[in-house]
Amino acid sequence: VVTNVLGGDFNGTDQSYGFFDAAGTTFPFQSGIVLSTGRLQNVPGPNNNLSDDDAANWQGDIDLENALNESGTINATILEFDFISVADQISFRYIFASEEYQENNPNSCQYSDLFGFLIRPTSGQGQYENIALVPDTNTPVKPTTVTPGVQGSCPPQNETYFGSYNDATAPINFNGQTAVLVATANVIPNETYHVKLVIADEQNYRYDSAVFLEAASFKLSSDLGPNLL
Repeated sequence: VVTNVLGGDFNGTDQSYGFFDAAGTTFPFQSGIVLSTGRLQNVPGPNNNLSDDDAANWQGDIDLENALNESGTINATILEFDFISVADQISFRYIFASEEYQENNPNSCQYSDLFGFLIRPTSGQGQYENIALVPDTNTPVKPTTVTPGVQGSCPPQNETYFGSYNDATAPINFNGQTAVLVATANVIPNETYHVKLVIADEQNYRYDSAVFLEAASFKLSSDLGPNLL
């Protein structure tokens, strides 16, 4: 059950979230939901202009800041929903994309928009757990933690999970993107959980980012333990 959707107010001319249909393109997902720190109209490719949007009174998100131990967010786009788990594990498939992926530009080593897939039980008001992590780590996924690096400025970080830099033929209008990633959480069957998906600019509104959530990729499954093969 969706409980909240919030994004930038562009005076009724656009919004910062919506449904995407990439059928017939080279984008890894055919369709799904996109949350952006800019205008929706700047999400589709080709990648031939800078998504660099702002809107009046577009605030950040304190839950995202607390979960990632960061500060100074603005331009947050949020999707919240509740669900009752019928299994002991949930997962999403997603791609993070950003204008902050600047090939051969030292600025890519410093600037990093934030996003989180935050989850907690609805009973009580415990801390959110962020499950948008580099696989097998506790490191949040962002432009400075999943990157091929910039020679002479910063080394690669978790480069296995970087997808590509994008040129003017790309199906999305962002300079770079991760590979397809999976966010996974262990949950208690028959418990109700609250999920908060949130992406935000950090420190300033410049150089937008987006997260693409694959349609029908919200899965309920059972954790069968380590792969022994």
